[in-house]
Amino acid sequence: MNANPLSPLVTTVIILTSVLLPVVLWAGIDYLAKVQLDGRVARRVSIGTAAALFGWLFIALFLAVDSFFAITSDGIPTVALAGGWLVFLLAAVFGIPQFRQLVRAVPIEWLAAVQTIRVIGYSFIIARDQGLIPATFGTPAGWGDLLTGLLAPVVAYALVAKLSQARSLALAWNTFGLADLIVAASLGILTAPGAIQTLATDFVYNDAVQIGEFPLVLVPVTLVPLVFVAHIISFYKLLSEPLPARRSSLLSGADA
Repeated sequence: MNANPLSPLVTTVIILTSVLLPVVLWAGIDYLAKVQLDGRVARRVSIGTAAALFGWLFIALFLAVDSFFAITSDGIPTVALAGGWLVFLLAAVFGIPQFRQLVRAVPIEWLAAVQTIRVIGYSFIIARDQGLIPATFGTPAGWGDLLTGLLAPVVAYALVAKLSQARSLALAWNTFGLADLIVAASLGILTAPGAIQTLATDFVYNDAVQIGEFPLVLVPVTLVPLVFVAHIISFYKLLSEPLPARRSSLLSGADA
């Protein structure tokens, strides 16, 4: 693995966030399983979820440290393999009956609140400012994630308070957050040195870091698939379930 030019603080935050999100998601699923499912089934769901989330986390950490995801000038970015993990998650969430039951039971505001973790995207702005990744990728990816993360508590509050504009706000925010993930992933691949690079072709990469190197690679490999699935579940619930309003507006939410 090449030397990591990112500061110890940024590196630590990325690693801790990559560990924290699976822990939070597993805790939420474990709680819902105990409430919604029979005891034996709940235990199997909890154990299976832990095995999948933490198994992939440890595999991703090992591969990242071993530079498996490092991007070469004549290859296709292996970081794109995280798409396989995303497909697995979507298939499990919507294909397994027990998980479909948990999807129906999960509070919509939980799905919004967990996106607060997207403020980790600021690490891409830092990497851009240090000249480690091209602005073509770092600027939209960093600011898009940061804005999504900062707005997440606002959306969660609107949903908890069941404000009249909560559904519209949540749909707009989810659309922005999901679009940011798709755009960032596309730009990350298209600006990375390799066989399919078409953008930022004049950018000179520092040999010590790129999107496929540790620790930055943990963001697209471990975090992006999880928050992507959270967005998809949010859309499903917002479009298929009623959301009664109790208050007239976000500004008047405190005046019950």
